Amino acid sequence: MRIVGGWRKCALCWLVLALFGAGCSSSVSENSVVAPAVSEPEVSLLSDEAEQTVASEPTYVSKPDDWNYFRADVRSWLLTESELTQEFGHVPVLLEPGSYSTTALGLALRLELPEVMRLELESGVGVVLADPNSQRLFAPAELRFGRIEGYPDPLLIGIGGPSPPPVVDGYSFDEWVAEAPQLVVDVVENVDVAGLAARRYEISIDPTKGATWSCEPGVDCVEFPATDPSNKPLVASTGLDLMLWVVDLGEYGEFLIAASHENDDAERSATWLRLSQEIVDNLGIDELGPTPFGNRPWELGASAIVPAGTVELPIGPGVRFETVADYLIYQRKGWSYLIIADGNSSPANVEVVAAPFDLAGEPITSVAQLVAMLEAVGGVVTGTMDIAGTQGTIVELYAVRPGQPVFLQQEPFEDLPTEPDTWWTQDFVRFVVFEWSGGVMGVTAEAESAEVIEQSVAVQEGVMASLELLNGG
Repeated sequence: MRIVGGWRKCALCWLVLALFGAGCSSSVSENSVVAPAVSEPEVSLLSDEAEQTVASEPTYVSKPDDWNYFRADVRSWLLTESELTQEFGHVPVLLEPGSYSTTALGLALRLELPEVMRLELESGVGVVLADPNSQRLFAPAELRFGRIEGYPDPLLIGIGGPSPPPVVDGYSFDEWVAEAPQLVVDVVENVDVAGLAARRYEISIDPTKGATWSCEPGVDCVEFPATDPSNKPLVASTGLDLMLWVVDLGEYGEFLIAASHENDDAERSATWLRLSQEIVDNLGIDELGPTPFGNRPWELGASAIVPAGTVELPIGPGVRFETVADYLIYQRKGWSYLIIADGNSSPANVEVVAAPFDLAGEPITSVAQLVAMLEAVGGVVTGTMDIAGTQGTIVELYAVRPGQPVFLQQEPFEDLPTEPDTWWTQDFVRFVVFEWSGGVMGVTAEAESAEVIEQSVAVQEGVMASLELLNGG
């Protein structure tokens, strides 16, 4: 976010759930937050001087030893400088009152902030502002901006379970909310937002009128529209006061603005919603365009359902391979995986790993090094094979003890309070390791049972047979 006014660097270093419990797990494309053309997004979240400082030598506030204390005061555990913004979409800044703009959402969004706000997320899936004084770890007072990417089946939003309800086409927000019996529209009115036609809603959830699922003790939840190209829906709970604006962008779809606050403190909630209303009243929306992900969001690093055919992903040097079926592909920095089948705790998948690190945070530099690490947890070398123009080593980890950490899938930061993404053993894994110009890569087939591993291996074989490394890999 390009800061026009003053700024202070700061970041919440825990995986705090965004509005509705959406979280920050999805990888995001590199998005611009300055005024150039929306069609060429790039990351720029601090002032030029701040970026130079951040990129040089990150420093951190050590985490408190008392975990319960941390849960009571999330502000006590903060990064003072970090490159997480550029890599994961987490934003380490407190925004002082002033004028701000961002193009992360595929349009020019201009904000006038009357008070200090914490910028929690700025990516193609959402821009999230939070109350810097919020003591809530999992549901801080938030104001979220996002492009509606899909509507879950309104008759299935309260079912819960490991898989979200299917996305259905042809809905507007008005039509969708009218068909969800447990969503009670307390207020709806036509309004103007940034010179565009919009509707403002105050919505509550009534578990007596339709299905809900227990997302935490004493709190019921339902799915809301998705602002993520993987169509993973947002989640709203009975524990929130919700005020939403749905802005009509014409040919570019609908723009969602949502303010939320825990409803156990009526005075604080009312104050937050009034502040959110003031920000929306002074909002600017210019340079309308399509969503930043376009028609092939997976090529920008976003998680998405990818149709069968030629697939390109920005993993390592960039990879290209062929698939014969549609797959949900999750992506984070340094790895991606294709979901083959749902499991009890971990889905069967095929994973592409690039540039892993050992558990001490040092780069793994050779096939022999990674193979030795896999052997140490029960892996057995069963042969070699040609892959991407080089020779790969096949390691099978069948019927080994699951849950053993083997390597890191991202470079750790000093005193990073959340664990870096770690590769853990599953019940059945076939791991093919090979070298590329940037270090070591791997393609895995993973599952929880002997029956399902065969499905994963079949997909793995198809990926490896067609795998190409791009950009000099």
